[in-house]
Amino acid sequence: MFYDDDGLWLDTNLAYYGELEYQLTYKHYNSITFPWLFVDFDRLRNIAFNSGWTTELIYQDDHFHYLARLTLL
Repeated sequence: MFYDDDGLWLDTNLAYYGELEYQLTYKHYNSITFPWLFVDFDRLRNIAFNSGWTTELIYQDDHFHYLARLTLL
């Protein structure tokens, strides 16, 4: 999730980099924090396959956002 001149780097001693705590804010309203998980498509596909699901990539953009369809085998 972090880039520099040498490319992507991650601290592998930390938890999975896609595990985040989110808080929504609108004007003067704040939500409680809640867990949010960003999973790259390859990781999703591997975990889904090992759990008995098929995965279809429907859409992907240049910023690693994607839409996928999971179907139970």
